[in-house]
Amino acid sequence: MLKTASGTVHELRRLGFLDVVEAVNPVTKRRRKYVCAWSLSAFDEAHISLFALANKVGVFPGKLRDQLEQRGIKSIFEPTGRNTRYYRAEDVRDFAG
Repeated sequence: MLKTASGTVHELRRLGFLDVVEAVNPVTKRRRKYVCAWSLSAFDEAHISLFALANKVGVFPGKLRDQLEQRGIKSIFEPTGRNTRYYRAEDVRDFAG
C-alpha cells in the first residue's frame, strides 16, 4: 500500500508509526506479525514520501530534499540504506500544492 521498501516498513513499525497484530498465517500455520490496514491508511493520509512529493511537483528528489531542508522541514526519521524518506503532509503542504 505504501509502495516502499520492506526496510522502511520495519523502521516505521519500530518507531511506532504503524500498528501490528499477531495472527496465524493460513499457509504456514505459524504466528506472524501483520501491519494493520487501518494503520497503513492513517499513515498514508498523514505522510508523503519524498519520491511521491517529487513526482507530484515535478522536481528531482535530491533537489526537493535540499529545498525542504533549507526551509527547516525534516523527514520523520533519518533513513538508512534504501529506506524511503517520509514527511508529514501538513509540513509540505506548500510544496504539494
